[in-house]
Amino acid sequence: MEEIRNKLLNDENENVVQFNLVNTTSSPIFVNLFNTSEGLSSIPNSVTYINQNTIINSFGTLGSPYTGLSINTIDEVIPSPIQSFTGDIYTCNGSNKIFVFSQRGVLISSFVYAFANFTFADYNPINNQLYAVDSVSGDIYVTDCTNFTLTATITTSIVSPTSSTYDKTTNTIYYVNTSTNLFSINCNTNTQNANIISAENLFSVTYNSINNQLYLTTTVNTCIIYSLVTNLFLLITFLFPTLGQSSEFNFTDNTLYITSNSTDDVYFIDCSLNIGFSTINLAGLVPRNITFDSNQNRMYLSSSATENIAVINCLSNSLLTTITANQSNAIVFNANNDSVYFGDDISNNIQQITTKGIANTPYYISGSVNYNLFLNNLNNEPVSIQMIRLLVVSQNQLFNQLQLTKIDSNGNQIFLPDFPINQVSAYQQQGNIGEIPLDNIVFDGRTYINQYQLNAKENVSFEIYYKQLDLTSASPTFPIFFKPKIQLKDYIKNN
Repeated sequence: MEEIRNKLLNDENENVVQFNLVNTTSSPIFVNLFNTSEGLSSIPNSVTYINQNTIINSFGTLGSPYTGLSINTIDEVIPSPIQSFTGDIYTCNGSNKIFVFSQRGVLISSFVYAFANFTFADYNPINNQLYAVDSVSGDIYVTDCTNFTLTATITTSIVSPTSSTYDKTTNTIYYVNTSTNLFSINCNTNTQNANIISAENLFSVTYNSINNQLYLTTTVNTCIIYSLVTNLFLLITFLFPTLGQSSEFNFTDNTLYITSNSTDDVYFIDCSLNIGFSTINLAGLVPRNITFDSNQNRMYLSSSATENIAVINCLSNSLLTTITANQSNAIVFNANNDSVYFGDDISNNIQQITTKGIANTPYYISGSVNYNLFLNNLNNEPVSIQMIRLLVVSQNQLFNQLQLTKIDSNGNQIFLPDFPINQVSAYQQQGNIGEIPLDNIVFDGRTYINQYQLNAKENVSFEIYYKQLDLTSASPTFPIFFKPKIQLKDYIKNN
């Protein structure tokens, strides 16, 4: 079939229009292409979103507030992840139960560990396990997130932990607790490391993956830095006006954000310099916990002292907006679906904010704005189609039939034979390309692809080979000429 394509391209009168068709939804949809008779003469060439930074869901009501949320996802690159990420939410509320919800809020499972008291848990994206610390005994319960079974119990001295952070480089979790020591767990062996780092007045800990350093806030309103390269504390101390309640690392900008314990401020550190900090005011909202939206480069902050959720624009380091909400504590970002989840302390449930917004265009054309121009001119200057070529991400898309429909002068539909894409092209067996020879079918705005199924989240590239029927009206702008001819794979790569 590649020979046919090359032969077509060698014809001086042959032209090709290329475009990508994108399904923005998580379900299959049916689309009509080249159909001007049903008002489809214009299709959006980019996705549009509505309801950005809006609460769209609430679920999981319990008898007490959520103290910890963790997500089965990844936003920063890690070494050799071994599984796809589900976006599941793992929740703690100070009891011996951990509940698992889907990212849509459906309860998947719950598991109970006798005599335990879980206030937070850490998801490990490398081994797909959840590490939940019993705040009374210090034991860490390691749960396999594939089948929700206990895989290990690590006996530690981490009693009453106040904060934890995950080091992806060495697959290690660091904890601080009320005894003001820094502990670590080797997640490769699921054992506590022998070296317990002594420091005074520790309160929270955050890992900086760029500097390979730990930033630790203290109960005496300071932040200190521990190097994991030299295993020494740096001679740098940040002195804040108030206690640093919690902190979050922005790996996009190598910056650190620390919430104030009692004022409406956030402290901001440029970690590439480590020479000082700036203050961001939240206009009356007293922040508690914080999470980083790496897709939009924003920080979302909960508040248990006041109401609402604050949003910081990390490009300008300023308050972007506030989202109307009740008092809240636990908060976490899900990179799978561009959502922030937080625990509502009044309703005792979990609420979901869509950070990017909801796609209100089920499908759109990308890669070429020329598609709509090509389509709108078909009524005036019909073209003869020699071949339709499809390049898909998943070969499952090639198992969907492609049907052509023609509308006659009386407005009646005439259904041409279906084309089983995966059977008409031998070339597609060598990859993810399907080719359909059409032998000069005329497209004039009343002949179109009818009800073609586009699989969930699929991206299909169309390459239409055609000749103009009226060569006397040919121009560089109509129909669309791609001269010199563009290789489809290179075109997709560049667009």
